[in-house]
Amino acid sequence: MRGSELMKRVLLGFYILIFVAIGFSEPVSYLTSKDGKIYEKYFIDFETLKSEYLSSSNKEFFEKANTEYSIIKGLIDFLVIDKYLNDKNITIDSTSIKNNAQEMFNKYKNNENVLKIYGTLDDFYNYLKVQMWKNEIITKVKKVFFDEIKNEELDKYIKDNFYDIKNGYDRIKLKLITISNEASILSIKKEILDKKITFEDAAKKYSEDELSKNGGEIGWIDRNTKKYQPLFSLTINSTPNEVLGPIKIEDKYGLLLLEDKILMQTKEDILKDQYAVNKIKEIITQDKVSNWFKKYRDNYDFTVYYKPLIIEYRVDKAKDFKEKNALETLYREKLKTEKDIPDEWYLSYDKLSEYILKDRLSYKQDLTVYYNEIKKYPEYFGKNKEEIDKEIEKLKKIESTDDSTINVQKAVEKEDILNDLLYYSEFYTFKTIEEIKTEMKKIDEYISELEKIKRDFLIKLYKKNEDTENSAEIISTIFKKYPKDPYIKFEYTKLIYSKIKDLKSKDIEKLKQIKTIFESLLNEDSLSSKVKDEIKKYITEIKAEL
Repeated sequence: MRGSELMKRVLLGFYILIFVAIGFSEPVSYLTSKDGKIYEKYFIDFETLKSEYLSSSNKEFFEKANTEYSIIKGLIDFLVIDKYLNDKNITIDSTSIKNNAQEMFNKYKNNENVLKIYGTLDDFYNYLKVQMWKNEIITKVKKVFFDEIKNEELDKYIKDNFYDIKNGYDRIKLKLITISNEASILSIKKEILDKKITFEDAAKKYSEDELSKNGGEIGWIDRNTKKYQPLFSLTINSTPNEVLGPIKIEDKYGLLLLEDKILMQTKEDILKDQYAVNKIKEIITQDKVSNWFKKYRDNYDFTVYYKPLIIEYRVDKAKDFKEKNALETLYREKLKTEKDIPDEWYLSYDKLSEYILKDRLSYKQDLTVYYNEIKKYPEYFGKNKEEIDKEIEKLKKIESTDDSTINVQKAVEKEDILNDLLYYSEFYTFKTIEEIKTEMKKIDEYISELEKIKRDFLIKLYKKNEDTENSAEIISTIFKKYPKDPYIKFEYTKLIYSKIKDLKSKDIEKLKQIKTIFESLLNEDSLSSKVKDEIKKYITEIKAEL
């Protein structure tokens, strides 16, 4: 968002979110040009990142770094449009942003879910300001540059998308009565059909849902109205003013009144319907903005100065495996030696190392196949493409002319292997078979070392968060990755035991299972005497409970 003065790269700055100073907050990311020039007026601050994260749908702990980084990338897109408007001397209505945010804040600040989601009202208010800013940015760029939709554009869109439009904008207007008793609903329907009571009055008098006070009014719905989609399908082919039912709606019985319907049978029907026309114009405008933005966005990039997301940022910007592998080596050492390491570093490193491991395991698999095939046909090792191709041609001739099934099968098998050797020889430059064997051993050692480091860092992450609300999620996830690891099994079992202890009524069978697991862990040589002493203490406690 826009600052009131130039920001220094790593210092706290006076942060202004478009329209009003909200205090000191550390910039976490800046908009830059493609060649790295920093636009210091356009940045994302920590409070914005925090409020957006709190409202996000994905707050799984192991996805935290990825979620935060994705939020930054999304906000950068809005900064690009913000700068575009500013460069065109188009001002953002900061008063409107402030007023709309305040209005929403006043409306929802006492909702019990607000504090559950955001923790504080300040974070909730920050979130609202950002949403109002986003809305203003998009509204402004649409209105100023893309608002005019020509008749030929509208006609073309309707022609190209007629059936989608028809399915999307056919609409019906409904009223609904719901009753628990089937006999009662039949009696009510008879009253309505005999004109002893109107459908609306019957809904007010008998209906057992929240629509009763409004005479059962659902209003206009279409095929995409999720809550009432089944009702749409039931009534779309009915006649207006027809009473339908009873129908089963969950555990109740319902009557429906089709008040009216609008069907899009022709292009003219669509053009006469202002609701549909307005919606189509919105879609066309959005498509224009999207197409423009895809090209315009390429003029910009961003940089991240927020320490917890440095690994995530650098991995994202890495061009190839070589660069990612170098980052793994670099941050492996940093995670070993630096203090006050943020959780996100462990999370980002875990994903990075997983990526490296998958690549190295694939490499190992290739080498294994290569080595075994070379052992089978060592005479072809070191042969060039021309020589192998000649041999393959001989084998193809056998396949097409030899009457012996066994000979054909052997030729096919050998041809497949020679094609493999040809493929591998293009990638690998080993001079001897022994070199391949040595490389395989090195890869095995590397994989074992990386797997151990990966596991050790995850345990560090758990110990760092052992007394936090995230501890259960962390150790449960680690246990899924390493279910046979004695120490991880100990920590996970300890967690389960603590949860059972907190229950008012003890699960005896579960306690017996935990006791058995603890006893088996005493036989693990890899566990320290300190851990085993702790295990013995838990076993004694459980015996007392039993």
